[in-house]
Amino acid sequence: MKPTIFNYYRLLILLLPLLPVFQQCSDENGQENCNMLPDRDFTGTLRFEYSRSFPTFSITIDMDVELYKSGDIVISQPSGRHYDATAEEPKTVKIRETGDIIISSLSGEYKIDDDKAYIIVSANTAIDGTMTVWGWDDEHGWVNPVEIPFSPGSPVASPMKFDFTSAGFEEIIGATSPAYNGTVTARWILGLMPLLE
Repeated sequence: MKPTIFNYYRLLILLLPLLPVFQQCSDENGQENCNMLPDRDFTGTLRFEYSRSFPTFSITIDMDVELYKSGDIVISQPSGRHYDATAEEPKTVKIRETGDIIISSLSGEYKIDDDKAYIIVSANTAIDGTMTVWGWDDEHGWVNPVEIPFSPGSPVASPMKFDFTSAGFEEIIGATSPAYNGTVTARWILGLMPLLE
């Protein structure tokens, strides 16, 4: 299996005490201001995960992230993802959900708040789907399919505030909300690792 950036975080936790993380900026009078910038460039991945409990499926969309010593952040624009899943409770209900996930208007900002560093990520997440529901008839089997537009808003509000100072530089922001016959879960995972100079 090809290793991903998420496989290196446990090693990073061991190495982090050896790596200075921030450079302190000074003004013309030699006094430190509150704008602590990273002392090196970082690279990583922003991952969006969307899953349903019934029908059971999970969709993952990855975006490349670059954080520069200047505090500038670049996030790649991902392609949309299509999904199609079906599940049934025997002789009770059958559900098929099909649709597309589009992530757009991505932007990132490096920000200091109360002497802590954060990465603020804004994104528009559109989940545009259709749910088909069948009922059970003991004589005819699955009958009376009904198509229902299913376009839930993401359970995670934008913008998202990731704690850059957390160990391993991996932060998860997620939420679960009720959906027809189950739940919907959305998670954003930001993982960054320093580039050695």
